[in-house]
Amino acid sequence: MKLFSMKLTKKDKIIISVVSAVITLLIVGGIYITSQIKPPDLKPVIDNEEDENSGTAERVGDIYTFLFAGRDKVGLNTDTMMVVSFDTTEYTIDVLNIPRDTMSADVPRSVKKLNAAYGVTGKANAENLVKEVEQIIGIPIDKFAVIKLDVFIEVIDLIGGVEVDVPRRMHYNDPGQDLYIDLKPGLQTLDGEQSMGFVRWRHNNDLSSGYAMGDLGRIETQQIFLEAAAKAVLKPSVITKVPKILETVFENIETDFTIGEIAWLAKEALNVNLETGINMYMLPGVPGDYNGGSYYFANETELLALLNASFNPTNKELTSKDVNLANVPPPKPKPKPKPKPDPKPVAPPVEPPVDPVVPPVDPTDPPVEPPIDPVDPPIDPTDPPVEPPVDPVEPIDPPIEPPVEPEGETGDGAEIHDPVIPPVTDGIDDPADPEA
Repeated sequence: MKLFSMKLTKKDKIIISVVSAVITLLIVGGIYITSQIKPPDLKPVIDNEEDENSGTAERVGDIYTFLFAGRDKVGLNTDTMMVVSFDTTEYTIDVLNIPRDTMSADVPRSVKKLNAAYGVTGKANAENLVKEVEQIIGIPIDKFAVIKLDVFIEVIDLIGGVEVDVPRRMHYNDPGQDLYIDLKPGLQTLDGEQSMGFVRWRHNNDLSSGYAMGDLGRIETQQIFLEAAAKAVLKPSVITKVPKILETVFENIETDFTIGEIAWLAKEALNVNLETGINMYMLPGVPGDYNGGSYYFANETELLALLNASFNPTNKELTSKDVNLANVPPPKPKPKPKPKPDPKPVAPPVEPPVDPVVPPVDPTDPPVEPPIDPVDPPIDPTDPPVEPPVDPVEPIDPPIEPPVEPEGETGDGAEIHDPVIPPVTDGIDDPADPEA
């Protein structure tokens, strides 16, 4: 039996050679890429414990800690900072949001806010930001990434937007920051620009609406968005867009991640339960004032409890010796209220005189005649003249005659006696007089 044979032309030989070379390159490249897809290296623990008998802290399990920060457009401030703990054994992701005004202890600069750590030297300095975050939380940061806000917009557009429930009317325009926010409440899919406005909004231009806690309220909104964005990124339909997303990110990011490490983490993240495996937290603390500026001060007791429960990747419990926190300044004494002066007496309002109400005239009523003065009757000449009334004359008492002195004897030796004047009784008889 004669086997079938075909004579190859020179052109066929060239095509076969090219295809063989491409297949060989793909195999070799695939092997190389596969070798580069590996987990990130774990950073060693810096043990701050002074007690030598307590043992040395060591990393346990496959728990990785990352720092993600977002730069604003015009400066070097990192107004968004998150510590992410990824447990690749339990497949859980815990996110700790750090307020931008968090006070960084023992730093030589005048503005001690954590968001100023990245640009402290006047240029990008991610290592310094990582260092100050590690001082606050007491946990080693394995990898970091500082992303420009423009990348955020492009990535959201690449994944097809993020569905969120906008809780209120958001309207804010700031041409200086090239920021224009105009969102209505309700469930909706936000594109890149709208998503940027959603996570940056704090209040409306007219102050008709805003977060009561300022930046803390904004962080809560960012947590809601991140949960929704994580669900969108981990959808199977987005997997085909990963190469383009990585290309966009690496063009506008400062990081020590390798492409292989990101690919490995992305593969592991597919095992995370989107409903129960992602937990969001905020650095516990309180706002306060320092040198005339507004700051946020971490609460040591609450922070240590949270770190040990959800973020500690070591075999030792974190204590106050592992964290370096700024002390909360005492609250300023409230000024005593000034006594209010006694209110001046208010005179009662003077009511204007009310004109008497004239009843309406009924046209059917007879006309009212004006009153006529009485007319004296005419005098009859035959009538006797009328004498004018005479005033009665009061009776006049007769004059009282003075008593007449009795005549006495005029001869020699005759005695003249004083007349006896009877007592005046004013017409009242003496009850002792029996003759009365």
